[in-house]
Amino acid sequence: MDSHSSTWTVSSAATSISSLDEALHGVLSSDKWSELLVLLWSIWKARNDKVWHDKACDPPQVIVRAHLWLQNYLQVNRPPVQIGRQRSKRMKPLPGWVSICLNGAFNSLSWEGGVGVAARDSNGTCFGG
Repeated sequence: MDSHSSTWTVSSAATSISSLDEALHGVLSSDKWSELLVLLWSIWKARNDKVWHDKACDPPQVIVRAHLWLQNYLQVNRPPVQIGRQRSKRMKPLPGWVSICLNGAFNSLSWEGGVGVAARDSNGTCFGG
């Protein structure tokens, strides 16, 4: 922060956050670090709302807002759920028979899908795919 000004430059703010990160590295878990950063952001926003818009905010409200922001962020940005399935061992068809395997996939975001078919005889020879 400049000694003649009460504002921070972008580089001084980044340096301060970097220094804070170095000081707390290994002290806070990743989850706690996220909570701290969102809480600091909420405090900063409440301060700006008061200074620039004369809008007061109670301290408990600042904490609740930070918690809600973090929960909403985590909910929207959580990794997709991997649906596991048990793989079954392919059983060979009897001689003279053909085994047909059909599989498909669908992407609900793009509404695109695909289907695959494979036919094999009792020797494992593939007839299509």
